[in-house]
Amino acid sequence: MTIRTRQVTDRSIWDEALTSLPEPHVLQTWDWGDFKSRWGWQPARLLFEREDRPIAAAQILQRRLRRTPFSVIYVPKGPTLDYDDTQLLAEVLAALEQQANRQRTLFIKIDPDVWRGYGTEVSLPLPRAKTVLETLAKRGWRQSAEQIQFKNTHIIDLRADEDELLANMKAKTR
Repeated sequence: MTIRTRQVTDRSIWDEALTSLPEPHVLQTWDWGDFKSRWGWQPARLLFEREDRPIAAAQILQRRLRRTPFSVIYVPKGPTLDYDDTQLLAEVLAALEQQANRQRTLFIKIDPDVWRGYGTEVSLPLPRAKTVLETLAKRGWRQSAEQIQFKNTHIIDLRADEDELLANMKAKTR
């Protein structure tokens, strides 16, 4: 089955497609792209479809480098897709690479919730993360020493009252 890639310029189409995908992130939303555009980033939204059904999405934030014909591309917390589908991942990466080549981009930075840490520190289950990292390496992608988003996210249940929440935190860091 052929994968079709198209650029989305309609907010409602993007929002609907993004929420239909596995584990969408707020940094892939239309609103985040609009927010980043205030600081010189130009958003473009690529939607990947199979049989007219969304299967992946990548909000690309591009920034031109002053006094040069070059730019950089960043896909925050994305692309959004089923990372168990390594063929899909490879096709999405290829599309991002093609986009970068057409736009005279020096580099593309992605930061899906898959990363290499110490021991087994990964956001995805270890075998899945290993497969994703192998797919990236085969295509020539490499781990960046410079991270943009936090590597670790902690979730706190906010249903408790404020005093209880504060009591469970260290006094110097709350």
